[in-house]
This record gives sequence, structure tokens and C-alpha cells, in this order.
Amino acid sequence: MSSIVINGTTLMNCTPHPIALIGKDGETVALAKGTVVPRVAVINEEVGSVGNIQLFRSTYGAVEGLPGPVENTVLIVSMLVRIASGARTDLASPGVLTRDPEGKIIGATGLSVN
Repeated sequence: MSSIVINGTTLMNCTPHPIALIGKDGETVALAKGTVVPRVAVINEEVGSVGNIQLFRSTYGAVEGLPGPVENTVLIVSMLVRIASGARTDLASPGVLTRDPEGKIIGATGLSVN
């Protein structure tokens, strides 16, 4: 499932990836990929090249597809969406990434908020 209720607060995954959140006690909460996935509009302008590799400058615009706030609900979104959404206090993004010995991401310790 892409959401879970913890202590009366719903955590809802709004990313296109499954998320594993690692708690203080080491317990992991798994959330399936979200069905609602907000994005930040982006315009890419070619500004040059290195050999045949194009160089682009990205300009970021408005957030698209972000649901409005819902009481007692935290929406887990990408860091870019969270930062572009300014003062929204109901948004979080995965916190400190935890990796296995091979470097593969296995989860995030906590959530980052504005």
C-alpha cells in the first residue's frame, strides 16, 4: 500500500518509487510507489556541447499535480517538489539515505521537511 497511518498521521507516498523508511529503532516501514506523483515543470535549453554531448540549462517552474493539504496527512514527495512548494508544512521527502555494502539504497532514515 502507498500509505500508512502512524500515531494518527497518514504518511502517503507521492513518488514513483517504493520507499522504505527506517525508524529510530531500526524497524522499517515499506510504502509502495504512489499513484499520485506531483512534478516540477522544467524547461531544458541547450547551451552548448562537449563533443557530441549536449549541455543543457534547466529552468524550473510551477509544481504540477500536487494535492491540497489534508488534515493529519504528510505527503512524501521528491525533494525538488518539497523545496519548490515553499511554506507547505505537510510535505516531506526521504531523509538520510541508507545503503547496503554494495552501495545500493535500501531505505531512508527519517523524512526531511521544510
